[in-house]
Amino acid sequence: MSTVEDEQLQVTPIEADHSSEYDSTLGEDESTYTASLKSSLLESVNENGRGYHKYRDGAYILPEDEREQERLDMQHQMLRMLFHEKLMLAPIKEQPLHALDLGTATGIWAIEYADENPGCQVLGIDLSPIQPAFVPPNCKFEVDDWESEWMFKQKFDVVHARAMVTSMADPPGLFKKVYDSMAPGGWFELQDLYMPILCDDGTMSRDCAWQRWNDIFVTSVEKLGRDCRWAAKYKEWLEQIGFKNVVELKHKLPVNSKSLFLGNQQWLKHALCVSWNTVVDVPLYQVSEPHSHGLVSPQCFSYCCRALRYT
Repeated sequence: MSTVEDEQLQVTPIEADHSSEYDSTLGEDESTYTASLKSSLLESVNENGRGYHKYRDGAYILPEDEREQERLDMQHQMLRMLFHEKLMLAPIKEQPLHALDLGTATGIWAIEYADENPGCQVLGIDLSPIQPAFVPPNCKFEVDDWESEWMFKQKFDVVHARAMVTSMADPPGLFKKVYDSMAPGGWFELQDLYMPILCDDGTMSRDCAWQRWNDIFVTSVEKLGRDCRWAAKYKEWLEQIGFKNVVELKHKLPVNSKSLFLGNQQWLKHALCVSWNTVVDVPLYQVSEPHSHGLVSPQCFSYCCRALRYT
């Protein structure tokens, strides 16, 4: 989590070509063109039995289908349990007026934050229009790509992002956009995973299925232009850009059902299985053929299956 200095940032305003403050794809007033655009965006790209986003196809390596939406909502609940039901850990004292949720996915965080902060206008952006139609009146969503030029009229008091490590092609570039878009005194909170998977009791040997999958996963993600170890550099990058009061908090998140501190074991086991069936195999599928969700090699698939048995 980090904040910007309480002074006016020198940023050249960018005028967007729309009249409303938030040009949401889920707004009430729709033209025929907008309705047609939404219909097109809702069409997933189906490969190897999974559905992927159509807008900016390939920019995000994980699916957007119902299985993935279930995983994302479970991930949200696991993080709420980990953070003792808090949506943010930043010490925000004043009521925020504008909040931005990057990579909002199913919109569950944005919706809950809007419910908890009725005086705040919450905007969630994502490549996939998979958010619900019925949301709090102070919550809206847009189909947008944060890698593109930002055209928001308003400054944000809160910017939130989570599980971004395989989503960002240029983390420092994104963080600079966040910095330039924030109101003085605003807070940016990024909740992310550090990979590869670690073990704190010395029971994961170098030749076990988990460790071999670790090595394959890291290599696969690198071939897709990402680095799953970037989270270790976030604090340094944020400070270089100009954020102040940058605090890095580290939490242990269980990746098997033997870790009980997150509560119900059966629920956790189901959540982990749903999660790993996506995260374990999809990046490996994608690197087998350039620009395609190809088929993973039998050896990699074997490691995936063996690793999943440990959940």
